[in-house]
Amino acid sequence: MGHDLRQTSRTALALLANREVVAVDQDALGAQGQPLLRSDGLEIWTKPLSGAGQAVALFNRTDAAATISVPESIAAGRLRDLGRGIDVPATTRHFAVPAHGAVLLRTVAG
Repeated sequence: MGHDLRQTSRTALALLANREVVAVDQDALGAQGQPLLRSDGLEIWTKPLSGAGQAVALFNRTDAAATISVPESIAAGRLRDLGRGIDVPATTRHFAVPAHGAVLLRTVAG
């Protein structure tokens, strides 16, 4: 961050302090995220992580909230919502993404 952090929103500060999000960014594998799907302003990107698993980013570049469905092939087991800090049920594949927002997930073994 190259600016006065006192001028940063609470949302941005929470993101910067989220250890799980930082761990994805600083993952030892150093892999770059790759687009999996781009359609009508909605995007799914994936990034392999060291050890096992992958990060999954859902982007909504539209002016309205949207539901983005994660393909079952991405996670055979569970997903963890890193922004909310919770594991989501194995059956959950649809995520509400606010307008101009994003949801960051990570696959969870087991």
